[in-house]
Amino acid sequence: MYSMTTHAEHRSQARGIPTLIIDWLFTYGEEIYDHGCEILFFDRRSKKELRKVAGRQILAKLDKYMNSYLVKEGDLVITVGHRTKSIRTN
Repeated sequence: MYSMTTHAEHRSQARGIPTLIIDWLFTYGEEIYDHGCEILFFDRRSKKELRKVAGRQILAKLDKYMNSYLVKEGDLVITVGHRTKSIRTN
């Protein structure tokens, strides 16, 4: 599983990102490395996989969370947020 820093807990609460979305990011999210940390976010592939598992209607209701991301080191979540720009993957 994972643990969250106090900062990450405060950010997820302040930004309204539910634990379910954080769990989904760990399970289905795309992972890239940046500055020694991993960034997890939903890309086209992970959204398609989620649609198969959770269903189209549930994903439609949770669409506002599909731009969420998290930054982690190992199994420790550093912070979470909402993307306002696309994440560079190359």
